[in-house]
Amino acid sequence: MFTATSIEIFASISDKANALIVDWTAVLKGFALLAAIIFVVWVAIATKLAWARVLMSLVVGGVVVWGVTMNGLGWFADGVDSELNSAPAPGTTLTATFDAASETWVVADELDLVA
Repeated sequence: MFTATSIEIFASISDKANALIVDWTAVLKGFALLAAIIFVVWVAIATKLAWARVLMSLVVGGVVVWGVTMNGLGWFADGVDSELNSAPAPGTTLTATFDAASETWVVADELDLVA
C-alpha cells in the first residue's frame, strides 16, 4: 500500500544549509534565553542576593537576550553598515585646513558635509 509522505527537494547544498539554519535559529534563541535566566539565578544564589551583583547580572542577561532574540545584533550590524557606506568613496581626496581665526575646519572642494 502507498502512503503519502512529505519530501523536501532542495536545488543545492546551500538551500539545504539555509533550511537547517532557519530550523536551528529558534533553538539557539531559546538556549540563549534559558542561559540568561540560569545565569541570573546562579548569580543570585552564589552571591546570597547581593543586590548590586544581581542587578548587574540582570543587565548582562538582558543584553544577551536583546542581542540574540530581539535582533540586537542586526541593529548593531545595520549601524556599522550605515557608517561604512557613508564614508567617502575610495580614491576621494579631501583637503582640510584649520582656520585659527574662526576656530573651524575648512574643507577644500567641500561636499555636503553634515554633522
